[in-house]
Amino acid sequence: MDNVGILSFIRSNASGDFQERIPKPTSVNIADIATDIMTYKQTKEEFCDVLLNKIVKQIVMTKMYENPYKFFKKEPLPYGKTIEMIMVDLIKAKDFSHRYGDGTDAGSLISTEKPTITPEYHSENFKHKYKISVSDDRLKSAFLNANGLQALTNEIVNTALTSAEYDEYLLIKDLLNLTDITEVELTGYSALTTDNARAKMLTKSINTYISYFSFLRKDFNKQGYYTHSKGKDIVIIVTPEMKAELDVELLATAFHMDKAQVAERLVLIDGFEKNSGTKTEPNIVPDDDTLAIVCDVDLIQFRDTLNTTESFRNGDTLTTNLFIHRWGSASATNFVLKGNLTISLSF
Repeated sequence: MDNVGILSFIRSNASGDFQERIPKPTSVNIADIATDIMTYKQTKEEFCDVLLNKIVKQIVMTKMYENPYKFFKKEPLPYGKTIEMIMVDLIKAKDFSHRYGDGTDAGSLISTEKPTITPEYHSENFKHKYKISVSDDRLKSAFLNANGLQALTNEIVNTALTSAEYDEYLLIKDLLNLTDITEVELTGYSALTTDNARAKMLTKSINTYISYFSFLRKDFNKQGYYTHSKGKDIVIIVTPEMKAELDVELLATAFHMDKAQVAERLVLIDGFEKNSGTKTEPNIVPDDDTLAIVCDVDLIQFRDTLNTTESFRNGDTLTTNLFIHRWGSASATNFVLKGNLTISLSF
């Protein structure tokens, strides 16, 4: 969008006073408009406010870097800072002749049977903020080029919002790497000498995982409750190297999907990591043994609690400061199925 388009958007979102002072932008009067904006304090402040808070959100954000794990994000928390998840275990069947309570007919009718319930709480655990300053001189120079305002807003996004998205990516990547996950060793994988043989073994193992996940099982979640996952909710985390080895056609049979749909289930990670230290004194190192993580999409509980931008005019330095706030909750649940495939050194 060129300067005329951006100025038109700003004018339509500005106050009545701004619209009375600033005429409808054209390629002919844009230089005069720029002078008027930079001359009058109130007009300049309103221009910067709309530029930084609305243009950035509605126009530029469509072109910015996005966290590739954004699909893990759930609905924002509209109120409060904590969400409670509850898992209710299966109820064991009794024989028809069984009497509940004290064993009498009356006791069986009025006694209480409480199911096994385990709660899990996911609370706000990060408050990130990002600041970027736009000087009057930088703003003036943006009017000198037909696409200068677009370049300015791109500059703001690329430095601040991309940083926020990347930090969210790192949060989720750490959760995927460091969450306690059931491990299954692929005995003999290291001894295979061809890419084709390794691809078949890895693909077969992932297929087995996916098939097991469709059953009610309690051995793939840390709470030990019976649960299952549908194929559409399962994702496979692999490195680019491992993705190149997988047989997508064979995976499609386990997912009951076509190849294109299966490809969407394969999520790339730029490297697995593990903690060789303790929880209090972590030591994060590369994990060369993990080949893939297979998990339910609900493994990561990532929610925004606040996502907003604010601007402030600094009259001392003749700059406008933009503050971007990203607060939220990032954690993993023990209620869903998850596991990782690792290389066994015994073959």
